[in-house]
Amino acid sequence: MANPSNPGRLTSHARLKMARVANGNGRGDASLLSGDPYVAAMASLETPRAAGAAAPVEGGVWRAELSQTIRLALPMALTQLGQIVMMTTDLVLIGRLGDEALAAAALAHTVLFAAFTLGMGIVAAVAPLAAQAFGARRPRMVRRALRVGLWATVILGVPMTLLQFRGEEILVALGQNPHSAALGARS
Repeated sequence: MANPSNPGRLTSHARLKMARVANGNGRGDASLLSGDPYVAAMASLETPRAAGAAAPVEGGVWRAELSQTIRLALPMALTQLGQIVMMTTDLVLIGRLGDEALAAAALAHTVLFAAFTLGMGIVAAVAPLAAQAFGARRPRMVRRALRVGLWATVILGVPMTLLQFRGEEILVALGQNPHSAALGARS
């Protein structure tokens, strides 16, 4: 049941028939959610567009998808680039002080990065939980996810900070040179 004006596109009658068959008995009433507008929107074969937006021509679909992907990825790419530039600048400036200073900075970074990674791994669960609650239109659960994330940050942040003050002892226990560990604890 193709649309005669556009072969390859289904008519609304054909889409409705396909949806009814997918629901089970051909009549379309097998699912309890079949009348739900959210389920209907998710099961639709049409591409969602913003209100007032023109439909892209068939050849422009890839171009539109690529431009939207770039718009989403560009801030993250620029953030990553900024972090790389800061790390490179640190290495250049510390490298002028000598080998020992560079080794001490690398050791200090290892202690800081271990604590940072552990904290981020636990707190990273906040974003998907809040997004899921936001998408389900449950603002109370969004607030709960954010509140739990803030408490987890405080509860984890204080011991992690105190542990980093013991960086020299940690590095010596891991077999590092005591002189380099002492320099790393000062930096």
